[in-house]
Amino acid sequence: MKEAAESLPRAAEIFFALKKRGTGKFLNKAIFSAGNEQAFFLTLSNQNCFMAGEFSLAEGKKLVKLARKSVQYTLASGMRLKEPCESKRFEGQRGVFVTLHSFPKMELRGCIGFPYPEKPLWSSVIEAAVEAAFRDPRFPPLGAGEAENIVIEVSVLSVPVEIAGDRKKLPEKIAVGKDGIMVKKGYHSGLFLPQVAPEQGWDAKTFLEQCCAKAGMMENMWLLAATKVFKFQAQVFSENRPDGEVEEKM
Repeated sequence: MKEAAESLPRAAEIFFALKKRGTGKFLNKAIFSAGNEQAFFLTLSNQNCFMAGEFSLAEGKKLVKLARKSVQYTLASGMRLKEPCESKRFEGQRGVFVTLHSFPKMELRGCIGFPYPEKPLWSSVIEAAVEAAFRDPRFPPLGAGEAENIVIEVSVLSVPVEIAGDRKKLPEKIAVGKDGIMVKKGYHSGLFLPQVAPEQGWDAKTFLEQCCAKAGMMENMWLLAATKVFKFQAQVFSENRPDGEVEEKM
């Protein structure tokens, strides 16, 4: 306990330094250098580290348009887009995922991202879009002309926070339609964005089970103390059709 207590002032110092740098209401993975990240997260667990509606719809549209431009540029040139960041609002570090769905069936076509705020949001969207389109191991790379038949979605994440307490009561601590989850055990890890559970019609227990299965584990392994379970929230912006109007989904 003494070690944890001693690590907290340093963790707080790092947090506020990052906040000044533009990380806003998010935490940066660098706080782990404080030596006791769990103690730090427990200290901040009741604080609002992510504000709903942090980005406006207009800003969300710019992020989705950037993701589409990134995909189209790589399709045409085989190169990574280098686009100057147009606003300081996008320079802060954020976790983010880019998801592609085929249209009109809206079947998953790719989804890659970064759970933790390790890079500026602007460059993360460019990178995640390319990864989702061409390097998601579950799907073949996006083909020429296929970009005209996909819907692009950008999810800006809060920092994942570990869910503590009685393992059997973990489902009670997950708000379906609001929380995304991540499970980790050894080399196994899996993540679902908040929109996945309602889209699939899952309750919280099924959400956990399916996340474990995605991680390559048995479905009930979220009950084990050795399996770490995290939750997070997201602001989700999506096209309503290929290259169409952008809407805020949650």
